[in-house]
Amino acid sequence: MATTAADCDAMIEVSAETGVPLWVAYYRRGLEKFVAIKTAMESGVIGEPHSIVLELSQDRARYAAPDGNEPWRVNPETAGAGIIFDMGSHMLDLVDWLFGPISVESSVAVNRAGDYQAEDVVSASFIAGTATTGRFVTGAALWDFSGRRETDRTIIRGSEGAIEYSTFDDAPALLAKDGTTTEMAAHPYPPHVHQPLVELINAELRGGAKSPSTATSGARTNRVLEALVGGYYAAQR
Repeated sequence: MATTAADCDAMIEVSAETGVPLWVAYYRRGLEKFVAIKTAMESGVIGEPHSIVLELSQDRARYAAPDGNEPWRVNPETAGAGIIFDMGSHMLDLVDWLFGPISVESSVAVNRAGDYQAEDVVSASFIAGTATTGRFVTGAALWDFSGRRETDRTIIRGSEGAIEYSTFDDAPALLAKDGTTTEMAAHPYPPHVHQPLVELINAELRGGAKSPSTATSGARTNRVLEALVGGYYAAQR
């Protein structure tokens, strides 16, 4: 949503003062693939969800700068931090949407490859939801942009099964239950991946239901991102 949570708050304040509505393009909240995952989970297909694991790794060559021009996504002055702000934000927003606000329990951010100033590996443990009510999941995450491996996987485990999905492509989610793993219904991305969320926002403007992605939910993800990498940047000051 912004490079800092403070900027998110300023945007929300201006929206409230002027009456100009504000949304954030976390468009996966509108895509059929993820709506189907949320619906299946809430129907009880995997029982009571209790944990979630996120893993994203990419070949460091994606962000190489042989000509000395550092890509903006790994320039903290431009992007706020490293790739986790660009990619990890979408994964965290989905967790927020599926289970509720995220509370970071611990995190480590380091630079392993030395290709740029920003962190390139972040690991974390967290809780999503409300522990006081018992409706929550424990989570673990790893974002690694320092090596050569390519991984995009999130696994939600419940008392009676598990759902596994990729965040950045439209491959069908997998359902593991009763000793077998099957593909859930395929939901190919539309030609314009933002369109379903834009249609939901349009409907809200016309008096319909509220969009699932709001400025408030977007700001929550910014706070989580800052909690994940704050120690790394504080150590550099």
